Amino acid sequence: MINIKPDLATLEKKIGIDFKNIDLLEEALTHRSFLNEQKNVNRSSNERMEFLGDSILSFVVTSFLFQKKRGAQEGELTSLRSLLVRAETLARAAQKISLGDFLLLSRGEGKNGRSNPTLLSDAYEALIGAIYLDQGFAKVQSFVQKTLICDLKAILSETELADMKGKLQMILQEEKRQTPTYKLIKQQGPDHAKKFLVGVYIGKKLLAEGEGESLKKASQDAAANALKKMELEKNQVKS
Repeated sequence: MINIKPDLATLEKKIGIDFKNIDLLEEALTHRSFLNEQKNVNRSSNERMEFLGDSILSFVVTSFLFQKKRGAQEGELTSLRSLLVRAETLARAAQKISLGDFLLLSRGEGKNGRSNPTLLSDAYEALIGAIYLDQGFAKVQSFVQKTLICDLKAILSETELADMKGKLQMILQEEKRQTPTYKLIKQQGPDHAKKFLVGVYIGKKLLAEGEGESLKKASQDAAANALKKMELEKNQVKS
């Protein structure tokens, strides 16, 4: 049976906010698909609330970065903001408060939608819109700080690591060297906890190795280790 009344009190407790107008919170959780099935429910979907929340979130993040990253230029600030407000990051923030458990979805959407990054990120923005309308801007700032901005360091670390393969390839191209290739050296452990060892090669020469819980992460780690090794060798030549 489809849930037409989520446990709003539990969500309020999770986010530390008592809504004055609970209808705003309920609207923020209502997906269009739910209304298409529940014709007797007289309520708007969360799309308008999402539109409002998107703009408010962008301003909150922009204001935070402007104040905290005083040495950063416009390009860097824009990149940081993009990292924080992208769907993947917002979905993670939504998962932190189990937002998917409270969404009002159709039967079809309900099968997989509660973990769908797009639905979660949209609902997170709608929730911000609802908080703003009910509680004001200061409460929104506090909520975004606790659920999203607090993860900035981890997000930057992941992004930096993910960019290592591109950085390594660019440096090797500048040095007129071969394009690096990545090969699986070893994998071990059970299916639910596998560990991969990957080597990055220039031609047949092993440049460095990396470990990770997936081939992708192990390759990124190998590229990072290769860059460290190349930097160390460069410094040794200088000295």
